[in-house]
Amino acid sequence: MVKNKQTYLNNPSLPVVGAEFEYTAEMVNDIQKCSKNILYFAENFFHIVSLDEGKQKIALHSCQKRVLRKMRDNRFFILLASRQIGKTTLMCIYALWVACFQKDQSILIVANKEGTAIEIFRRIRLAYEELPNWLKPGVIEYAKTSMSLANGTRIGISTTTGTAARGQSINVLILDELAFIEPHLVEEFWKSVYPIVSASKKSKIFIASTANGTGNLFHTLYNGAESGKNGWAGDKILWNEIPGRDESWKRETISTIGSYEAFAQEFGCVTGNTCVTILNNNNEQINIPIDKFNTNGYKVLTPKGFKNFAGIRKQIKPCFNIICDTVSLSATADHKFFTSLGEFKEVKNLVKGDFLCTKNGYTKVENIVDIGNKEVYDLVNVEDGNAYYTNDIISHNCEFLDSGESTINEELFDKLQLFVRQPKFIMDDGHYQIWEEPKDDKIYVAGVDVSEGVDKDASVIQILDITDLTSIKQVACYHNNAIAPHNFTEKLNDILTQWGKPLVCIERNNCGAQVVDNLSNHFAYENIVSWGASEASRSNVQMGIVAHTNTKFIGITNQRYWVNELLAVQIRDLALLKELKTFVRRANGTWAAKKGMYHDDRVMSFVWALLILDENIVNRYFEVATRDANDKPLILKPLDYGIKYYTRPDSMYNDNGEYNSVMPSVFNPSKGNASGGVEELMDQGWKLL
Repeated sequence: MVKNKQTYLNNPSLPVVGAEFEYTAEMVNDIQKCSKNILYFAENFFHIVSLDEGKQKIALHSCQKRVLRKMRDNRFFILLASRQIGKTTLMCIYALWVACFQKDQSILIVANKEGTAIEIFRRIRLAYEELPNWLKPGVIEYAKTSMSLANGTRIGISTTTGTAARGQSINVLILDELAFIEPHLVEEFWKSVYPIVSASKKSKIFIASTANGTGNLFHTLYNGAESGKNGWAGDKILWNEIPGRDESWKRETISTIGSYEAFAQEFGCVTGNTCVTILNNNNEQINIPIDKFNTNGYKVLTPKGFKNFAGIRKQIKPCFNIICDTVSLSATADHKFFTSLGEFKEVKNLVKGDFLCTKNGYTKVENIVDIGNKEVYDLVNVEDGNAYYTNDIISHNCEFLDSGESTINEELFDKLQLFVRQPKFIMDDGHYQIWEEPKDDKIYVAGVDVSEGVDKDASVIQILDITDLTSIKQVACYHNNAIAPHNFTEKLNDILTQWGKPLVCIERNNCGAQVVDNLSNHFAYENIVSWGASEASRSNVQMGIVAHTNTKFIGITNQRYWVNELLAVQIRDLALLKELKTFVRRANGTWAAKKGMYHDDRVMSFVWALLILDENIVNRYFEVATRDANDKPLILKPLDYGIKYYTRPDSMYNDNGEYNSVMPSVFNPSKGNASGGVEELMDQGWKLL
């Protein structure tokens, strides 16, 4: 107990410098154990707040223990992990352990936003206050963003835009969600901080993040760690390493987040030195390591002979060496081998004494050894059975990529076809179709895909009514494969004006850049949505939508949520619906038009229009009044962008732009006489001068 009763700011959980305690033998033993064993410290004294259980001591899973050991044993460590596996908590455990049991340490936690950094530090403060007073050093300073302790150690927080890390000595630098920090910010921060931290022989840097595309600093460092080329240690926590996360959990999670693509997909693979037998273009049989051959036109040996396959999947995952009596090979925990029981069995379920099927009979498993993270490979979609020989053992191939899978299946196509309608107006020599007239109480958004205008791909404008997010409607579409980008910009401005100058998402790649820049500079169009530069790892912010593997993935995942999962979009255009049916997943996982005489211009403009509802964008342009059960927008309130000006799409005055009104402006001589026509116009809102 504290003899002098002195506490910091009268908080009984914050002993001051010089506080005295009566130590029992058990306390002394615990102090010694905690100082030497981070796992003992965490599981006996570190508290967290669980959404279900409230405040409690943490119970570490085996994967989390593995990571804490690697943090303890390595100077530079990087962790790739799926969401909600406790990676931030692991960083907090390590920071507090060092703070309590190592003298004169400077610990800095860096996040992309100040609020995030403060939240991380709040967890550390909570855990510190829950420690028994006799276990922790006393407090000198204790604030919202930093703490100084009696042993000379200090913990602080910063952002990549802050100056806390620049020019000062840091013993432990912790970077949270590095992959989500803007590239131009993190690169400048890294260049200024890394040389200072790494100059010390004992300083440490820890990074933890969920993946966010390729080409960014996190991706570069993680790949370097996995390949052993940059001196970093690395690890990866898979979604199914957390107890309770089985296939049922996976299905529920996929349903919640909207689509299979949004789920962190995992595959079973073998290491690159594993040999397969292939039949090359010269009809020669070659036994070759899986990482050494070109897949173009080759076939692989299977129990049913040589068969085609779609490609090779490559990644980095934890591996095991399976040592058998006649052969051995290395594979991931979820890779499957065919056993003597007549079924495929994952490596993690193999035991000594199991028999694996080979070309010539069986081989007996004698030992299984954990060999850590390795670069691994797997063939994709081996035809006629999804099986092939690896080091003469029958393996099950990766089924992740269903090459040729359509973005909508036959059942969904039939459902969506019920909403197809003949357009109310067909204009501009058939290029412009309108299903509903513009109304000033509606919320519209436009998506645009731009082509060269040489009778191949088309320039397309999709107009969607997103007033009711349970019933999104396609209200207009412009499609023209012969209009040049310069002329298309003027056409785009005219059509956008007809619909009240809504927010517009224009793909700026190639010809799109010319259209985006001209629409902004020449026509002074203000409602151009800009997004995708950071996701594409570009340092400069560019106007419009940057099309990149990462941004297309996000866009198509978002589109499939609203169309496939919620059935919330009414597609009026049969041509768009048919394009969606021939918009397929390719062998490398990307989506594009089916090979042959197919196009995806209508689809991509549709994808970009719906992108306005993605979480990365919607909050910038709308107030999300209500969210659905999946935390997606349900009711939007537009921010005030000033007065909306509309022109009638069917107006004879559109070309000169003098009549910016939603009032009718078309004479209908087929009804009544002249005087009746005047009366009809007055009924519709016109006034005589």
